Amino acid sequence: MDRIQHGVCAIESEAVVQKLVEGNVVLDMYLISNLKLRVEGVETMADHPIRQLMDAGVCVTLSTDDTFLFGNSLAEEYYALAQDLGFSRAELIQVAKNGVQASMLSASQRCEIETELDALSTEVASE
Repeated sequence: MDRIQHGVCAIESEAVVQKLVEGNVVLDMYLISNLKLRVEGVETMADHPIRQLMDAGVCVTLSTDDTFLFGNSLAEEYYALAQDLGFSRAELIQVAKNGVQASMLSASQRCEIETELDALSTEVASE
């Protein structure tokens, strides 16, 4: 599985987005650092293209960039997805699953975490 860190500007080209989808390329996204660095097109958190990329079928993950420099945690990244970008609990779980699937964990470790996320997903669906 290929991965690209950031990839925010991919949204500018439909052809690039299609290549990412077709090639099963994972985009590791860093919302807070993108905002703090004033990445082009990300004037506010709501401007971040992660929603558009995910809706287009791109496999996106969430991470922190440089926690010492930007002063944020992974929990704050997920909070931004929920609060500023309107991601549902199910979508948050899917982003987490994407991260697990794209990780360098062993197959058994991935399976164990995915099982926990699936159980959480079932709980969320029944609410």
